[in-house]
Amino acid sequence: MFYAACKISGNALPGGGTLVLIVPSMTAAVPLRQSVAAPTGPAESLRRLATGNDAAAWAWIVEREGPAMFRVAMRILGEAAAADDACQEALLHVRNDAGRFHPPSDGDADAAARGWLLRVTASAAAMWNLAA
Repeated sequence: MFYAACKISGNALPGGGTLVLIVPSMTAAVPLRQSVAAPTGPAESLRRLATGNDAAAWAWIVEREGPAMFRVAMRILGEAAAADDACQEALLHVRNDAGRFHPPSDGDADAAARGWLLRVTASAAAMWNLAA
């Protein structure tokens, strides 16, 4: 498996620190479909990941939703190293199971997508906590 580093820094993290996530890389493992435009939100990113290996959609989720996912894992696990591992596990699930997300027919699809991403993260953190 190939991995890529994703650096998250600034106000997204408590105390304004820097976090480097080592996430599965889609670029080296599978051929990527070239996107015409960047995704407009998490719902579109998940849809594009579900229909094909879209590098822009993957980057959008890691960069824009990764900090919130890390915060959820951190709240559950209480230590950065464990939260980092759980967050990486959650991102693997998101990449592999994006097709499991079904946006609501009415309502805010992006809010539902964010909720789904955070639930996947909370589940990964809970499982990580049980394994430890």
